[in-house]
Amino acid sequence: MLNRALFADLINATTLAKCKKGVYIVNVARGGIVDEQALLNSLKSGHCGGAALDVFVEEPPKNAITLELIKHPRVVPTPHLGASTAEAQQRVAVEIAQQFLALSGKSTEYAVTGIVNAPVLSAAMTIENEPWIVLSKKLGQLAGRFLKGKLNTVIHSHTVGNGMQDKQFIHTAVLVGVLTGQTKNGLNLVNAPTLAQEIGVELQEGHIEDDNKAVVVKVGEHIIKGTVRDNQSLLLALDDAVFANGIVLRDYICLYRANRVQDLASIVNVFSSKGINIHNLNANGSWVIIQTDREVPIQVDEIESF
Repeated sequence: MLNRALFADLINATTLAKCKKGVYIVNVARGGIVDEQALLNSLKSGHCGGAALDVFVEEPPKNAITLELIKHPRVVPTPHLGASTAEAQQRVAVEIAQQFLALSGKSTEYAVTGIVNAPVLSAAMTIENEPWIVLSKKLGQLAGRFLKGKLNTVIHSHTVGNGMQDKQFIHTAVLVGVLTGQTKNGLNLVNAPTLAQEIGVELQEGHIEDDNKAVVVKVGEHIIKGTVRDNQSLLLALDDAVFANGIVLRDYICLYRANRVQDLASIVNVFSSKGINIHNLNANGSWVIIQTDREVPIQVDEIESF
């Protein structure tokens, strides 16, 4: 066994200070190679961008410095178990399963921890923020319809209202919605930006100060605005069509660019002839929005649909 004195504190306050700002430290070799107090100080100062640690000076960790280091938001601490006990394997399996549930968006009960490239995920998965994620994905899906398979495009995502500028995950959720149906890969808040780059979709983020909270998505000539009320996703506007009370974004939605009475009559007649129930119909500005109980893209002669 190696003598600890040979490698103790090889990475210390002095060596960390010589590193480029934002450096990431990974220690999966021996506990004690990294001076834990020095690393903690470097993380707190912002000089060190993050750390991944599989080994510690004391195992299992008990001292205050190590415990504080493990709990730091930019540290990924993995249990140094060596799969030695059935109990340890079971606990790790449960924790991993909980992380997958949180990442999938199917549960807000568990926090997402220890992911260096997704520091905002834990905040995104809270009960308070979940409705905004749902809304952003739905607005992104509507925006994605206007791509009509055209990639190499720019998507503009804006948060609106006080306190919304900190919800960076909203922009990523919009991207998830836009990419739905555009890629065969599974989409989530972690991989969406990378997948977008691969297919040429650029996301530009912004914020608008206002008294009311909302999310605005722009693609090409189209602008879509929505908000959350009573945990429901509401569509507030589509281009020049403004819906003061909001349209609840549920069921399946058909979009028609039409503003003449005869156009509306033609659309309704086609739905009726096919025996499809219309749950909700809104006509405003240049748009007719129809909601149904099943996904049935319906073309109407001489009327543009999305």
